[in-house]
Amino acid sequence: MESAVALTFDDGPSPQYTLRILAALTKLRVRATFFVIGYLAEANPDLVRQELRLGMTVGNHSYNHPQVPPFAQLPPQLLSDEIALGEQVLGRLGAQPRLFRPPGGSTSPQLVRAAAALGQRVVLWSVDPADWSPGSSAKEITKRVLSAVRPGSIVILEVAQPQNRVRLRGHLGAVTSLAFAPDGKTLASGGRDRSVRLWDVDAGKSRAPWLGPRPGGPPQDRPMVHLDPIEGLAFTRDGKTV
Repeated sequence: MESAVALTFDDGPSPQYTLRILAALTKLRVRATFFVIGYLAEANPDLVRQELRLGMTVGNHSYNHPQVPPFAQLPPQLLSDEIALGEQVLGRLGAQPRLFRPPGGSTSPQLVRAAAALGQRVVLWSVDPADWSPGSSAKEITKRVLSAVRPGSIVILEVAQPQNRVRLRGHLGAVTSLAFAPDGKTLASGGRDRSVRLWDVDAGKSRAPWLGPRPGGPPQDRPMVHLDPIEGLAFTRDGKTV
């Protein structure tokens, strides 16, 4: 997607922050992708249903979110079980996850194959503002996002970070006011030409290294090859759909 940026949120749903984030997204008429953890979805089913009702995409972030050892180094059966259990929880809540984000971004060809066997595509990210870092202010996080986004970027944010809730509208307003030069470099915020749109991660035809191949697609030498926008609408700077 030319002049487009995707917003993704990990590690929810959070009883404390998810509804506030959804309210900010809805007010700005922006869709995002929420990669949710299975056991948290079981504990907070109404939050997942609300994400779906508001038109957000809900992706699989494993059932337990194991990080030690790195997710891709889990025994094959346990790795597959984590993906499958997360999918089953979301299925019972009305979601049909087609996207999988491994905890910590830990990936491998084997993981990509395991996700594809369940009909899910591996999604990583290209912009990480490290909003989880202790002491990071909302202003610093926003600056990191805006300094790094490019056409086709996927931004990762953490649901449970209060900085994101406090400054989410600022994040979105700033991102949607960016403009890109023809060579893909960012121009000053507030530009009128080639203003960036927001997209939700699952259709399109551009290429980048932070998404895996579609399930059933041709085999790839590298696990992260094709970039397709996450499914959903794109928005112009004034919030209208395109």
